[in-house]
Amino acid sequence: MLFMDDSRLFRAYYNASLQHKLPAANSASPIVLNNTFADWADHISYYVKNRHLDVDERYQEGKDKELFELAQTHARVYEREIESSMVIMLTHPLYLSLSHMNYIDSDEGRRDVEKYEDDLLHLLSMNKSSQSRVGVVLLETLHHYAAASSLLVEAGLVDRVVFTEYDSGIPLNLRELKDFSGKRIYFGGGYNGRCLKNSMDCMAARTSSKLIFGISDLVLNSPQYYGGRVRVSRIDDFVAKRTVTLEEAMRRFNLV
Repeated sequence: MLFMDDSRLFRAYYNASLQHKLPAANSASPIVLNNTFADWADHISYYVKNRHLDVDERYQEGKDKELFELAQTHARVYEREIESSMVIMLTHPLYLSLSHMNYIDSDEGRRDVEKYEDDLLHLLSMNKSSQSRVGVVLLETLHHYAAASSLLVEAGLVDRVVFTEYDSGIPLNLRELKDFSGKRIYFGGGYNGRCLKNSMDCMAARTSSKLIFGISDLVLNSPQYYGGRVRVSRIDDFVAKRTVTLEEAMRRFNLV
């Protein structure tokens, strides 16, 4: 089992098994898995590990400005039109796996993360191969996109990328959310009550709140505040009738 034997990995801030689950193209780094951004590995790794409060949250200064231009171009290359009336929105889905594994202090917590990753990738893979495919939107920070979640885009598992502020879940360009107004939105990712809540609130301001749902099995609590267990029992500030399990979501998406 991951982390059980190796004390160095036990203390790591990233999940080393992620590179075996994603179509990683850069074997030189266990964090920056996309070879497209390999030249930026040191910069990305530093900012994935060290989440500072004094950085430019909109990526308009220094090296981040150049990296952001590269990431935007990359995302546009793979962008696809979403025709489905249902959309899966994933806020910072690999944040914990890349930045906060060192806060996981139990075997149960590590199993939570592994199960979450496996469930997420299973849903995306099933959806990609489905004739009734629903749209998938990634709401992501610059550094986590460049490190790993851009691989989901390259693999055809994500249709659209909406970049968010550094650590808030708020889209840099709120007008992008208008493209999904009137659709049934199913949210997952992290963190519960934090960045995920910000994304949901932003979307709710641009459509009916009755069209927004949360997939409980694909939502994570922050290990900084919840300790050993990171799978949620409830989604904060969210009514139970609009919370569905992964199994129920897959039924609604005609994936089972």
